[in-house]
Amino acid sequence: MRNVRYALRALARQPVFALVAVLTLAVGIGANTAIFSLLYQVLLRPLPYGSPDRLVFVWNSYPRMGLPQASVSIPDFIDRTTQAPAIEDATLFTQRSLSLTEGGQPEQLRALRVTPSFFSTLGRSPQLGRAFTDADAQPGADQFAILTYGTWSSRFGGDPAVIGRDIRLDGVPHRVVGVLPADFDLPSRDVSLLVPFSFTARDRSDEARGNEYSAMIARLAPGATREQFDAQMKTIVSRNVDRMPRLRGFAESSGFTGYSVPIRDQLVGNVRAPLLVLQVGVGIVLLIACANVANLLLMRATGRHREVAIRAAIGAGRRHLIWQMLTEGLVLSLLGAAGGLLLGLVGVRALIALAGSQLPGTVDASLNLPLLGFTLAVAFATGLVFGLVPAWSAMRTRNVEPPRLTIE
Repeated sequence: MRNVRYALRALARQPVFALVAVLTLAVGIGANTAIFSLLYQVLLRPLPYGSPDRLVFVWNSYPRMGLPQASVSIPDFIDRTTQAPAIEDATLFTQRSLSLTEGGQPEQLRALRVTPSFFSTLGRSPQLGRAFTDADAQPGADQFAILTYGTWSSRFGGDPAVIGRDIRLDGVPHRVVGVLPADFDLPSRDVSLLVPFSFTARDRSDEARGNEYSAMIARLAPGATREQFDAQMKTIVSRNVDRMPRLRGFAESSGFTGYSVPIRDQLVGNVRAPLLVLQVGVGIVLLIACANVANLLLMRATGRHREVAIRAAIGAGRRHLIWQMLTEGLVLSLLGAAGGLLLGLVGVRALIALAGSQLPGTVDASLNLPLLGFTLAVAFATGLVFGLVPAWSAMRTRNVEPPRLTIE
């Protein structure tokens, strides 16, 4: 603590130097903090699902028609869930707009129609109430709803008594049976509530093949691989073509098949490379900031030879002097990190506002332990560098003669 107090007094004696150095570091660390916050939430944060490494998005594909990724029809979904041994569970979902009437004022909301297997596939449960059951997804008897946490908080005041109440969606009463947890990342953006996805007899029939407007997520069985699942989907296509010869011509000319994508890869989309490039770019900015501060410290160190010589003359050992310089560097970098953390939080809010629709999942500007750990690690590394620069200079003062004191 004595070294820290001395370091603070030394910086206070040179306020202009301290201000310039701290601001320079704050800009470099702040830029790195902002980009790392996005990088962590998009690429590194554990997905809020049970065993997410076994979750895959499933798509149709028509490569010979120039359509590498297409949505899934209900018959395709049924085929894969009943005939592909590589999957343990699967869900089908699609978006729709619904008008919520509460207090006499209608409001358009985005809803997600999901099969009852939605929760078992993702390995999560509602925070309040229950999930949908097969009985909830019967045509004509599917007037049920599960609210997202945001909708429950903003439109219903976070009232637990909403469970069991009826709300009017498109003028039809729907019974609220659950509320999602706050950290439940939905596979679609800006969703306010879930409703059951019910299949009619026609939806299940071969007549609905090609009516592709839904997305599918599957959970691989323990030990199964995506390659096995993809091969099984090709086998299912061959069976259907043998069973329905009229489809053979189109299936062969279009190259129709199905394939799977790891859930994180699908959610991240095309933002992985830009985020990595940005992280490298702001890393270079931090290196430039470190170089500038190091130059300032070198200039400051040359003016401190007299001070170091006096302290050495009155008994301060080389180890003590080096440790003092390291402490000053760490204090300087921690002050810069504090400012950088504030700038980083402001920066990530601005980035989310500018590119929010292009960012997957629930990305926010909240403070979290990985972000704090990253900022402290950067501060510690830069502090060591800044401490070693003047320490190296101080070691060169070993042979500097201390000033002579004359008594008249």
